[in-house]
Amino acid sequence: MPLDMGGETVTEIIPEDRTVFALGTTERVLNSSCPFCKIVATAVRHIKKTRHWVDRNVDTPLSIRWSHNGPGYKGVFTLDDYEYAYICFVAERRMDLSTENLIQSSACVIDPTASHLVASEVVRWIADCENTHGAVCNADTSTTGLIKDSYRGLKLMRFVDVHQKCIVERTEVVRYVALSYVWGAAPTFRLTKMNQPRTRIPGVLSGLRVPQTVWDAIALTRACGEQYLWVDSLCIVQNDVEDLDAGTRVMDLICKSAGSYMQTP
Repeated sequence: MPLDMGGETVTEIIPEDRTVFALGTTERVLNSSCPFCKIVATAVRHIKKTRHWVDRNVDTPLSIRWSHNGPGYKGVFTLDDYEYAYICFVAERRMDLSTENLIQSSACVIDPTASHLVASEVVRWIADCENTHGAVCNADTSTTGLIKDSYRGLKLMRFVDVHQKCIVERTEVVRYVALSYVWGAAPTFRLTKMNQPRTRIPGVLSGLRVPQTVWDAIALTRACGEQYLWVDSLCIVQNDVEDLDAGTRVMDLICKSAGSYMQTP
């Protein structure tokens, strides 16, 4: 199917069930007044600057491919089948009732991230923060080191012991990691009055329906050399009104005072 890109015709080719758009030479794209070509030109310059794309010259044909394998499996464009950079579109602001038909977006070019976190890098980031950021990032704990003196309304705190894979209770302040995440609609295990005694048994979490997000957080916490992970659904008794109220009231302190804080979309 022919496409009109700023008055210049390009051809859509579909090899191997992938949609590829031939844009002509690199020189044509870099000098084009077409808004989309300007976005592609930005990506070309970005790749040249950050990835040393030395085989690219003015006469080299340039094409883009639509892919669903962008960050978060979102739709993106890639250049010449090389996923050196993604071209994607992001909303500038949310729509409201008065502008429900108005969608404003801008283009951005981003580098692919590594598929796995390097735990040693995370440990280094945390250490740098603790050693150089001072009171700005480091929690102010009480001189007694008791939970009740540092977290208003709490006598104790529960944590996932990532080594024993069970829930433990502590009355003294300990170093921990906090996780913030979206629960989702799928049925998963949550701490209740009835199952609370069982959760203290070492290894018990391995046999329970714990979300993969939480398992990933447990694995990362262990890899970083930490022992305790705070997760709201597992560390607050969800059907105990008093415990639930006390925990949610100090959730800001819990996240602020964590040795490190993990957040998922």
